[in-house]
Amino acid sequence: MRVMKFGKNMANKTTVIGNISSGKSTFSKKLAEKLGIEVFYLDLLLVKKDFTAISEDEFLTAQRKMIEKPKWIIEGVAYWSSVVERFKEAEEIILMDLPVETCIRRYHERMVAQQKEKNQFISEGCDYSKMIKQAEIGIEWFDRELKPKVIKLMNESRHAARTILRNEIEIEEYLNRKRPQIGF
Repeated sequence: MRVMKFGKNMANKTTVIGNISSGKSTFSKKLAEKLGIEVFYLDLLLVKKDFTAISEDEFLTAQRKMIEKPKWIIEGVAYWSSVVERFKEAEEIILMDLPVETCIRRYHERMVAQQKEKNQFISEGCDYSKMIKQAEIGIEWFDRELKPKVIKLMNESRHAARTILRNEIEIEEYLNRKRPQIGF
C-alpha cells in the first residue's frame, strides 16, 4: 500500500470502508472535524427505520450527488456497485480492518449504549437489539467474503492512496498525522 502524502497533496475525496462496528463512522467524524471536510454516513442514506434498504438505483443516484462535490469523506459499504464507484473517484481509500472479535464486542457495546442514547450514525427508529444474530453473521461474512474483494479492489485502485488500519493504535496514529487543510 502506498503511503499518503500530507500537506498540499492531501486527499480531498476519501472513502472509509470496513466491517460492522469497526469504527468507520467515529473515525470519519474525527477525520472530517480535523480536515474541515463534509462527511457522508451511508447507513443514514441506505437503512430505513425498519432495517430495510433503499433500492440500489436510488442509492447510486444519491451517492453520485455526494461524489460530485469537490471535497468529501464517504463512510460505509452499501451496494458493491457503489463501492466500485466510490473507489474510482476517491483520492484516498481507508479500510478499517479490525479483528472480528473486536467488531462483535463493539456491536454489543453499541446495543447497551443505544439504550441510553440514540446512535447518531443510523436512521431514526433503528433498534440494534433486534439485529444481534444478523449482525454477528454479517461481521463474520464481511471478514470472510467481502474483505478480500475490498482489498483486491484497493490494490487495483492505484490512482488513490490506500491505507489499512488494523487497531486503535494505528487509527490514533493516522488521525494524529493528519493536518488541517489551509485555503486553496
